[in-house]
Amino acid sequence: MAVLARRDSVTAVSTQSIAEELQVSADHLSKVMQRLAKNHLVQSTRGPNGGYRLARSPNEISMLDIYESMEGPSKPLVCVFDTKKCVGKSCIFGDMIANMEGALSDFMKKTRLADVVQKVA
Repeated sequence: MAVLARRDSVTAVSTQSIAEELQVSADHLSKVMQRLAKNHLVQSTRGPNGGYRLARSPNEISMLDIYESMEGPSKPLVCVFDTKKCVGKSCIFGDMIANMEGALSDFMKKTRLADVVQKVA
């Protein structure tokens, strides 16, 4: 997504080109791009000049949008002790895990793709 965000929004970028830039498998990246397209984060164009481009402005795409596009809706963390029933207030972690989860979710909601591109540019 950052590779696409750094480019102009008119020209489609091929999966092969992105894969070479990131030094990743083009086959795997193709599956990732298909999922992003299915979730309306990128648009695909077929043909010899085909490829992908962002479906919206990088300022309109949150990191949570991208994460949930790949992993599905975020779910509450489960007990680190793998118990069938949470003991709640007597847990040694108290509400730390819930607080961390909330902080991460808030960070991903407010962090835009444009912010990421600015930091890695």
